[in-house]
Amino acid sequence: MCFRKTTTPYQVPLPPPVRPDNEADLLRRAFGLIQRRITEQLAGAFPEAHWIWETPRAQASIAAGEPVFILLNRAGGYRRAEVQIVQLQFKGIKFDSLPEHMPPLPQEPPEEPGDTDFSLLAFEWVEAHLPELNRRGNEVFGQGERELAIGAEELPDPASWAAICEELKRNGFSEAVVTENGITTKLPQ
Repeated sequence: MCFRKTTTPYQVPLPPPVRPDNEADLLRRAFGLIQRRITEQLAGAFPEAHWIWETPRAQASIAAGEPVFILLNRAGGYRRAEVQIVQLQFKGIKFDSLPEHMPPLPQEPPEEPGDTDFSLLAFEWVEAHLPELNRRGNEVFGQGERELAIGAEELPDPASWAAICEELKRNGFSEAVVTENGITTKLPQ
């Protein structure tokens, strides 16, 4: 009896089934992509521009299909713009119009230390340090403490500390207060 050697074609194993995303995951991804597209478009037109959402509920507004706006800094004189979004897809930015004739900026006297608006600095600092603050807060909470101290060496200009306290409160930290050594905040219960 003669045996014939047969070959079978190489079979590629199928990838494991992909768990479908839920609506919240899709919304988070779309929100992150929208923010990235806003930054890219602004950087192309105004390389020094900074922006923040006009409302702290931007993600919820986008999900509801409501108009959303951003506040601008260093964007060629523009201060506000509408972010155009259709079905969770970024379509562009519509700038509020500039006045027909922008008068020359008046020469202002030097600012007093309390006159500076630190809200953008506070927003950027908290956004950059929030993961680390949350991690430290969890460690402190695990040790039975209810307060987190942020040392002066970690913080920017002391004049901005009050604005940072307000931004920390908007991000879930309660009773953030300025101390002589930095900022102390109570952790959520």
